[in-house]
Amino acid sequence: MRLRRINLLQVVPGLTVGGTEKMFVQFLPLFNKARYNLSVCCLKGRGVLSNELKERGIKVEYLNMPRGPGFLILLDSFRAIIKLFYLMKKRKIDIVHSYLFRANILCRITAKLAGVPVVISSMQGIEVTRMCPLLLEKVTSPLVDKFTAVSDAIRIYIIQKARIDPEKIVTIHNGIGLIEANVAPIERKEFGLRPGVPIVGVVGRLAKEKGHEYLLNAVRIVIREYPQAHFLVVGDGAQRKELVNLAFDLGLKDHITFTGYRRDVLRVLALFDIFALATFWEGLSMVILEAMVMAKPVVTTNVVGNPEVVVDGVTGFLVAPRDAEGLAERILTLLRDENLRKRMGSAGRRRIEEKFTIERMVSETEKLYGELLVKKRGEKRGNKS
Repeated sequence: MRLRRINLLQVVPGLTVGGTEKMFVQFLPLFNKARYNLSVCCLKGRGVLSNELKERGIKVEYLNMPRGPGFLILLDSFRAIIKLFYLMKKRKIDIVHSYLFRANILCRITAKLAGVPVVISSMQGIEVTRMCPLLLEKVTSPLVDKFTAVSDAIRIYIIQKARIDPEKIVTIHNGIGLIEANVAPIERKEFGLRPGVPIVGVVGRLAKEKGHEYLLNAVRIVIREYPQAHFLVVGDGAQRKELVNLAFDLGLKDHITFTGYRRDVLRVLALFDIFALATFWEGLSMVILEAMVMAKPVVTTNVVGNPEVVVDGVTGFLVAPRDAEGLAERILTLLRDENLRKRMGSAGRRRIEEKFTIERMVSETEKLYGELLVKKRGEKRGNKS
């Protein structure tokens, strides 16, 4: 007898450029199409990653939910719940899997109302530091069958802060596609760089929590010994103007290029000799995975999920957050030693191949779905008897 396909709904708040969203784009096309009937929903409207999903054959339902102030958030949330409810009922959803705080809360409530058998919430980062979100997390957590965390550090944090039963949360590390790394580097002349100029770079949102100001202060130290090195800051965000001004004030305008948002991130990463990230918080950084799959040595901070990916002294270096001098010293260590850069880059690529592939992530997720469905069906039979 042919098994009925499982109706799976995946929900994400938006499709802007972020680690979760980039993972989402790679993750969805790999589900077993013979086993799963996939539906995808985005709470907001179209984002910069929408076309990438379309190109991969993934249709998305957009709820066009605005981010209103004050009481409008409640009104918009109520509207979203109604739309999600009808979507879940119409598609006869068996599993709803949501990502990030807003989608998690709305999907838990809606799935309960719609009678969805299995509800999964993915915890991607430190999202519940404030009192109100933490309270909502605690109140709605009984509606969840399983939480997934992108790193062991996030799992421990959620257990401690939200008082979730440790048996109810499992770690499934983010993954990345290996084949996507087979790209040619972008032309150096696009950034006005001569052949042979050492390139140190960072990719990510230009936001406070990424610690870019500490990287810029590290750059000032590095160029005293290595004035020929050039630094690329790839990405955009609210802090861009502030960072450009800081770079000017530090006398770095000839040593640093702000590229803005780039869709061809891997091609830009292919130019780098060293990847450096001074972040304060990372659940499990997709951009670090991208740098390592491109065989680049990584210098980053020893916060949250970073030590689960970067092996200090093997695939790169870990430094304390807010330590510009420590960051600069490790960058200089790598600039001085080309063989060390190559060894660490190769070790990083091997680590991705062994532990952090997107295929491994999908396999572990599908296994979890199967286990939860079997458990739910067993509970249903037990209740009938």
